[in-house]
Amino acid sequence: MLTTLLAASLSASSFSVAEVTVRELWDRSTLVALGRVEQVERIPREVPGWPLPSLGSGGFDGRGATIARVRMLRIFRGPKAIDSILVPADASWICDVTTANIGETAFFFLEASRVRVEEGSPFRARIDDVFGEHDFLQIAYYGRGRIPVTGDGRTIDPDQGLGWPPGLRDLSRESCGRRKNAYADFIELLETYGRLEQDLSFTASSTPSDSGSLAWSIAVSNDGSCRLLVHSPEKPIEGFPNPRRGRECILHLDPQRLRDLRASLETESFRNLPSDLGAMRPGPDQREMHFVRDGKDVGVRLFAIDPAWMSEPSRREETRRALRVWGKIRGLFEDGACADSRYEDAPWLAEAR
Repeated sequence: MLTTLLAASLSASSFSVAEVTVRELWDRSTLVALGRVEQVERIPREVPGWPLPSLGSGGFDGRGATIARVRMLRIFRGPKAIDSILVPADASWICDVTTANIGETAFFFLEASRVRVEEGSPFRARIDDVFGEHDFLQIAYYGRGRIPVTGDGRTIDPDQGLGWPPGLRDLSRESCGRRKNAYADFIELLETYGRLEQDLSFTASSTPSDSGSLAWSIAVSNDGSCRLLVHSPEKPIEGFPNPRRGRECILHLDPQRLRDLRASLETESFRNLPSDLGAMRPGPDQREMHFVRDGKDVGVRLFAIDPAWMSEPSRREETRRALRVWGKIRGLFEDGACADSRYEDAPWLAEAR
Protein backbone atom coordinates (compact mmCIF):
# COMPACT_ATOMS: atom_id res chain seq x y z
CA MET A 1 0.00 0.00 0.00
CA LEU A 2 1.14 3.52 -0.69
CA THR A 3 2.21 5.63 2.25
CA THR A 4 -0.50 7.88 3.64
CA LEU A 5 0.57 11.39 2.78
CA LEU A 6 -0.69 14.94 2.28
CA ALA A 7 0.73 17.82 0.29
CA ALA A 8 3.29 20.09 1.83
CA SER A 9 2.40 23.74 2.16
CA LEU A 10 4.86 26.48 1.31
CA SER A 11 4.77 30.17 1.98
CA ALA A 12 3.95 32.36 -1.02
CA SER A 13 7.06 33.86 -2.53
CA SER A 14 8.27 35.68 -5.59
CA PHE A 15 9.86 32.54 -7.03
CA SER A 16 8.35 30.88 -10.08
CA VAL A 17 8.33 27.17 -10.89
CA ALA A 18 10.59 26.10 -13.75
CA GLU A 19 9.07 24.23 -16.67
CA VAL A 20 9.12 20.48 -16.27
CA THR A 21 9.09 17.85 -19.01
CA VAL A 22 6.65 14.96 -19.18
CA ARG A 23 9.55 12.57 -18.66
CA GLU A 24 10.65 14.46 -15.54
CA LEU A 25 7.11 14.21 -14.19
CA TRP A 26 7.20 10.46 -14.85
CA ASP A 27 10.53 10.01 -13.10
CA ARG A 28 9.40 11.76 -9.92
CA SER A 29 5.95 10.12 -9.70
CA THR A 30 5.01 7.09 -7.63
CA LEU A 31 1.74 6.63 -9.51
CA VAL A 32 0.87 7.66 -13.09
CA ALA A 33 -2.69 7.04 -14.20
CA LEU A 34 -5.68 8.17 -16.18
CA GLY A 35 -8.32 8.95 -13.57
CA ARG A 36 -11.71 10.52 -12.97
CA VAL A 37 -12.44 12.87 -10.05
CA GLU A 38 -15.51 11.34 -8.41
CA GLN A 39 -15.68 13.20 -5.10
CA VAL A 40 -14.41 16.54 -3.78
CA GLU A 41 -14.96 17.46 -0.13
CA ARG A 42 -13.85 20.21 2.24
CA ILE A 43 -12.49 19.05 5.60
CA PRO A 44 -13.15 21.85 8.15
CA ARG A 45 -10.43 23.41 10.26
CA GLU A 46 -12.09 22.59 13.57
CA VAL A 47 -11.24 18.91 13.22
CA PRO A 48 -8.60 18.10 15.89
CA GLY A 49 -5.23 16.96 14.69
CA TRP A 50 -5.01 19.55 11.90
CA PRO A 51 -1.68 18.78 10.15
CA LEU A 52 -0.48 22.32 9.48
CA PRO A 53 -0.81 25.77 11.05
CA SER A 54 -2.85 28.52 9.43
CA LEU A 55 -1.23 29.93 6.30
CA GLY A 56 -3.53 32.87 5.78
CA SER A 57 -4.42 32.03 2.16
CA GLY A 58 -4.86 28.86 0.14
CA GLY A 59 -4.01 25.29 0.96
CA PHE A 60 -4.23 24.06 4.54
CA ASP A 61 -5.38 27.39 5.89
CA GLY A 62 -7.78 28.45 8.64
CA ARG A 63 -10.84 27.45 6.58
CA GLY A 64 -9.92 23.83 5.95
CA ALA A 65 -8.56 21.63 3.18
CA THR A 66 -10.09 20.38 -0.06
CA ILE A 67 -9.59 16.67 -0.71
CA ALA A 68 -10.48 14.87 -3.96
CA ARG A 69 -11.06 11.18 -4.56
CA VAL A 70 -9.77 10.05 -7.95
CA ARG A 71 -10.96 6.79 -9.50
CA MET A 72 -8.22 4.99 -11.41
CA LEU A 73 -9.26 4.24 -15.00
CA ARG A 74 -5.87 3.11 -16.33
CA ILE A 75 -2.59 2.80 -14.44
CA PHE A 76 0.68 3.28 -16.32
CA ARG A 77 3.07 3.26 -13.40
CA GLY A 78 2.57 2.00 -9.88
CA PRO A 79 0.49 -0.75 -8.22
CA LYS A 80 -2.19 -1.97 -10.63
CA ALA A 81 -4.60 -2.97 -7.86
CA ILE A 82 -5.34 0.59 -6.74
CA ASP A 83 -9.00 1.43 -7.31
CA SER A 84 -9.01 5.05 -6.15
CA ILE A 85 -6.80 7.44 -4.24
CA LEU A 86 -7.11 10.74 -2.38
CA VAL A 87 -5.26 13.89 -3.43
CA PRO A 88 -5.19 17.33 -1.79
CA ALA A 89 -6.81 19.79 -4.19
CA ASP A 90 -5.68 23.16 -2.79
CA ALA A 91 -2.83 25.30 -4.02
CA SER A 92 -0.22 25.64 -1.29
CA TRP A 93 1.64 28.72 -2.55
CA ILE A 94 1.49 31.39 -5.21
CA CYS A 95 2.93 29.28 -8.07
CA ASP A 96 1.07 26.10 -7.14
CA VAL A 97 -1.66 25.25 -9.69
CA THR A 98 -3.03 22.23 -7.83
CA THR A 99 -6.77 21.73 -8.25
CA ALA A 100 -9.32 19.00 -8.99
CA ASN A 101 -12.80 19.41 -10.43
CA ILE A 102 -15.64 16.99 -9.79
CA GLY A 103 -16.38 14.83 -12.82
CA GLU A 104 -13.22 15.67 -14.76
CA THR A 105 -11.01 13.05 -16.38
CA ALA A 106 -7.28 13.72 -16.40
CA PHE A 107 -3.87 12.12 -16.53
CA PHE A 108 -2.49 12.27 -12.99
CA PHE A 109 1.19 12.15 -12.05
CA LEU A 110 1.17 11.59 -8.28
CA GLU A 111 4.08 11.77 -5.90
CA ALA A 112 4.76 11.36 -2.20
CA SER A 113 4.64 14.54 -0.16
CA ARG A 114 6.32 16.04 2.85
CA VAL A 115 3.49 16.14 5.43
CA ARG A 116 2.05 13.03 7.00
CA VAL A 117 -1.48 12.57 8.27
CA GLU A 118 -1.01 10.37 11.30
CA GLU A 119 -2.92 7.12 11.48
CA GLY A 120 -5.37 7.17 14.40
CA SER A 121 -5.56 10.97 14.56
CA PRO A 122 -8.98 12.68 14.65
CA PHE A 123 -8.15 14.38 11.36
CA ARG A 124 -7.45 11.02 9.72
CA ALA A 125 -10.63 9.58 11.23
CA ARG A 126 -12.65 12.43 9.72
CA ILE A 127 -11.16 11.81 6.27
CA ASP A 128 -11.88 8.09 6.56
CA ASP A 129 -15.44 8.88 7.61
CA VAL A 130 -15.95 11.06 4.51
CA PHE A 131 -14.14 8.96 1.91
CA GLY A 132 -13.57 5.54 3.42
CA GLU A 133 -10.02 4.25 3.88
CA HIS A 134 -7.78 5.45 1.07
CA ASP A 135 -4.13 6.23 0.45
CA PHE A 136 -2.92 9.77 -0.14
CA LEU A 137 -0.56 11.17 -2.75
CA GLN A 138 -0.16 14.69 -4.07
CA ILE A 139 -0.32 15.96 -7.64
CA ALA A 140 3.29 16.17 -8.79
CA TYR A 141 5.30 19.34 -9.24
CA TYR A 142 2.89 21.81 -7.66
CA GLY A 143 -0.11 20.70 -9.67
CA ARG A 144 1.56 20.35 -13.06
CA GLY A 145 1.06 16.60 -12.84
CA ARG A 146 -2.63 16.97 -13.68
CA ILE A 147 -3.34 17.01 -17.43
CA PRO A 148 -7.09 17.24 -18.15
CA VAL A 149 -8.76 15.35 -20.96
CA THR A 150 -11.07 17.79 -22.74
CA GLY A 151 -13.54 18.07 -25.60
CA ASP A 152 -14.76 14.70 -26.81
CA GLY A 153 -12.68 12.86 -24.22
CA ARG A 154 -9.87 12.28 -26.70
CA THR A 155 -8.03 15.60 -26.48
CA ILE A 156 -5.46 16.90 -24.03
CA ASP A 157 -4.37 20.47 -23.48
CA PRO A 158 -0.64 20.95 -24.19
CA ASP A 159 -0.51 24.37 -22.51
CA GLN A 160 0.16 23.19 -18.98
CA GLY A 161 3.60 24.69 -18.32
CA LEU A 162 5.15 21.40 -19.41
CA GLY A 163 7.95 20.57 -21.82
CA TRP A 164 6.18 18.33 -24.34
CA PRO A 165 7.64 16.07 -26.99
CA PRO A 166 7.19 18.03 -30.24
CA GLY A 167 4.64 15.60 -31.66
CA LEU A 168 2.30 16.17 -28.72
CA ARG A 169 2.53 19.94 -28.82
CA ASP A 170 1.54 20.19 -32.50
CA LEU A 171 -0.79 17.14 -32.41
CA SER A 172 1.40 15.19 -34.81
CA ARG A 173 4.42 12.95 -35.09
CA GLU A 174 5.51 14.40 -38.40
CA SER A 175 9.14 14.68 -37.33
CA CYS A 176 9.11 10.92 -36.75
CA GLY A 177 6.98 10.03 -39.76
CA ARG A 178 3.72 9.55 -37.87
CA ARG A 179 0.52 11.48 -37.28
CA LYS A 180 -2.39 11.02 -34.87
CA ASN A 181 -4.15 12.92 -32.12
CA ALA A 182 -2.42 14.05 -28.95
CA TYR A 183 -4.50 11.86 -26.62
CA ALA A 184 -3.49 8.67 -28.46
CA ASP A 185 0.11 9.89 -28.61
CA PHE A 186 0.13 10.55 -24.89
CA ILE A 187 -1.25 7.09 -24.09
CA GLU A 188 1.46 5.57 -26.26
CA LEU A 189 4.12 7.74 -24.65
CA LEU A 190 3.19 6.58 -21.14
CA GLU A 191 2.82 2.94 -22.18
CA THR A 192 6.27 3.03 -23.74
CA TYR A 193 7.82 4.59 -20.63
CA GLY A 194 6.28 1.75 -18.62
CA ARG A 195 7.51 -1.00 -20.95
CA LEU A 196 11.02 0.42 -20.96
CA GLU A 197 11.08 0.17 -17.16
CA GLN A 198 9.64 -3.32 -16.97
CA ASP A 199 10.84 -5.06 -20.14
CA LEU A 200 13.96 -3.29 -21.43
CA SER A 201 15.84 -5.01 -24.25
CA PHE A 202 18.71 -2.62 -24.96
CA THR A 203 19.94 0.97 -25.01
CA ALA A 204 22.38 2.70 -27.34
CA SER A 205 23.76 6.19 -27.82
CA SER A 206 26.11 8.16 -30.06
CA THR A 207 27.95 11.46 -29.75
CA PRO A 208 27.68 13.98 -32.63
CA SER A 209 29.53 13.31 -35.87
CA ASP A 210 32.12 15.64 -37.38
CA SER A 211 29.70 16.32 -40.26
CA GLY A 212 27.27 18.10 -37.92
CA SER A 213 24.82 15.25 -37.34
CA LEU A 214 23.34 15.24 -33.85
CA ALA A 215 23.93 13.08 -30.82
CA TRP A 216 21.16 10.63 -30.00
CA SER A 217 20.13 7.90 -27.61
CA ILE A 218 17.60 5.11 -27.87
CA ALA A 219 15.96 2.71 -25.43
CA VAL A 220 14.08 -0.32 -26.80
CA SER A 221 11.73 -2.76 -25.08
CA ASN A 222 11.41 -6.42 -26.04
CA ASP A 223 8.21 -5.77 -28.00
CA GLY A 224 9.99 -3.26 -30.25
CA SER A 225 8.55 -0.03 -28.85
CA CYS A 226 11.24 2.53 -28.24
CA ARG A 227 12.08 6.05 -27.16
CA LEU A 228 14.45 7.96 -29.42
CA LEU A 229 16.01 11.18 -28.14
CA VAL A 230 17.78 13.46 -30.61
CA HIS A 231 19.98 15.83 -28.64
CA SER A 232 20.37 19.45 -29.63
CA PRO A 233 23.87 20.97 -29.85
CA GLU A 234 22.58 24.19 -28.29
CA LYS A 235 24.15 25.08 -24.98
CA PRO A 236 22.17 24.96 -21.73
CA ILE A 237 20.40 28.13 -20.63
CA GLU A 238 22.38 29.99 -17.95
CA GLY A 239 24.20 26.82 -17.04
CA PHE A 240 21.07 24.72 -16.51
CA PRO A 241 20.09 21.73 -18.69
CA ASN A 242 17.76 22.58 -21.53
CA PRO A 243 16.18 19.22 -22.51
CA ARG A 244 13.37 20.82 -24.52
CA ARG A 245 15.84 21.83 -27.22
CA GLY A 246 16.05 18.21 -28.25
CA ARG A 247 13.46 15.98 -29.86
CA GLU A 248 11.73 12.93 -28.43
CA CYS A 249 10.07 10.28 -30.59
CA ILE A 250 8.12 7.17 -29.64
CA LEU A 251 8.51 4.53 -32.35
CA HIS A 252 7.72 0.91 -33.11
CA LEU A 253 10.72 -0.74 -34.74
CA ASP A 254 10.62 -3.12 -37.66
CA PRO A 255 10.32 -6.72 -36.30
CA GLN A 256 12.61 -8.22 -38.94
CA ARG A 257 15.38 -5.72 -38.25
CA LEU A 258 15.08 -6.49 -34.56
CA ARG A 259 15.35 -10.20 -35.26
CA ASP A 260 18.45 -9.56 -37.35
CA LEU A 261 19.98 -7.54 -34.51
CA ARG A 262 19.26 -10.26 -31.95
CA ALA A 263 20.74 -12.89 -34.25
CA SER A 264 23.90 -10.80 -34.63
CA LEU A 265 24.42 -10.84 -30.85
CA GLU A 266 24.88 -14.58 -31.11
CA THR A 267 26.87 -14.73 -34.35
CA GLU A 268 29.22 -12.00 -33.14
CA SER A 269 29.47 -13.46 -29.61
CA PHE A 270 28.61 -10.04 -28.22
CA ARG A 271 28.75 -11.06 -24.56
CA ASN A 272 32.43 -12.01 -25.00
CA LEU A 273 33.54 -8.67 -26.45
CA PRO A 274 35.70 -6.27 -24.38
CA SER A 275 33.70 -3.54 -22.70
CA ASP A 276 35.89 -0.83 -24.31
CA LEU A 277 37.18 -0.70 -27.88
CA GLY A 278 39.01 2.11 -29.65
CA ALA A 279 41.42 4.84 -28.63
CA MET A 280 40.16 6.75 -25.59
CA ARG A 281 40.52 10.29 -26.87
CA PRO A 282 38.05 13.03 -27.82
CA GLY A 283 36.51 12.46 -31.20
CA PRO A 284 33.24 12.22 -33.14
CA ASP A 285 30.98 9.19 -33.39
CA GLN A 286 31.76 7.69 -30.01
CA ARG A 287 29.15 5.06 -29.28
CA GLU A 288 27.80 2.91 -26.49
CA MET A 289 25.41 -0.06 -26.48
CA HIS A 290 23.99 -2.14 -23.63
CA PHE A 291 21.88 -5.30 -23.90
CA VAL A 292 19.99 -7.13 -21.19
CA ARG A 293 21.11 -10.76 -21.50
CA ASP A 294 19.84 -13.33 -18.98
CA GLY A 295 19.01 -10.53 -16.56
CA LYS A 296 22.46 -8.95 -16.77
CA ASP A 297 23.71 -5.82 -18.52
CA VAL A 298 26.24 -6.54 -21.27
CA GLY A 299 27.74 -3.40 -22.75
CA VAL A 300 30.38 -2.21 -25.21
CA ARG A 301 31.73 1.31 -25.68
CA LEU A 302 33.27 2.26 -29.02
CA PHE A 303 35.75 5.12 -28.85
CA ALA A 304 37.91 6.41 -31.73
CA ILE A 305 38.37 3.65 -34.31
CA ASP A 306 41.31 4.79 -36.43
CA PRO A 307 44.27 3.31 -38.36
CA ALA A 308 46.48 3.32 -35.29
CA TRP A 309 43.91 1.28 -33.36
CA MET A 310 43.22 -1.15 -36.20
CA SER A 311 46.93 -1.64 -36.94
CA GLU A 312 47.13 -3.99 -33.99
CA PRO A 313 46.04 -7.46 -35.28
CA SER A 314 44.70 -8.60 -31.90
CA ARG A 315 42.16 -5.78 -31.90
CA ARG A 316 40.78 -6.06 -35.40
CA GLU A 317 38.38 -8.97 -35.18
CA GLU A 318 36.79 -7.93 -31.90
CA THR A 319 36.35 -4.38 -33.18
CA ARG A 320 34.76 -5.59 -36.41
CA ARG A 321 32.33 -7.79 -34.50
CA ALA A 322 31.27 -4.80 -32.40
CA LEU A 323 30.92 -2.58 -35.49
CA ARG A 324 28.68 -5.14 -37.19
CA VAL A 325 26.36 -5.17 -34.18
CA TRP A 326 26.39 -1.37 -34.10
CA GLY A 327 25.44 -1.26 -37.77
CA LYS A 328 22.33 -3.34 -36.98
CA ILE A 329 21.37 -0.90 -34.21
CA ARG A 330 21.77 2.20 -36.36
CA GLY A 331 19.78 0.52 -39.13
CA LEU A 332 16.73 0.25 -36.87
CA PHE A 333 15.62 3.83 -37.50
CA GLU A 334 15.87 6.36 -40.30
CA ASP A 335 16.63 9.88 -39.15
CA GLY A 336 19.01 11.95 -41.19
CA ALA A 337 19.65 14.36 -38.34
CA CYS A 338 21.18 11.62 -36.17
CA ALA A 339 24.87 10.75 -36.23
CA ASP A 340 25.48 7.68 -38.40
CA SER A 341 28.99 6.19 -38.45
CA ARG A 342 28.23 3.29 -40.78
CA TYR A 343 29.93 5.01 -43.74
CA GLU A 344 33.10 5.56 -41.71
CA ASP A 345 32.95 1.99 -40.39
CA ALA A 346 32.60 0.44 -43.86
CA PRO A 347 36.35 0.41 -44.76
CA TRP A 348 37.24 -1.47 -41.56
CA LEU A 349 34.54 -4.04 -42.23
CA ALA A 350 35.48 -4.40 -45.90
CA GLU A 351 39.03 -5.42 -44.95
CA ALA A 352 37.66 -8.55 -43.29
CA ARG A 353 36.20 -9.92 -46.56
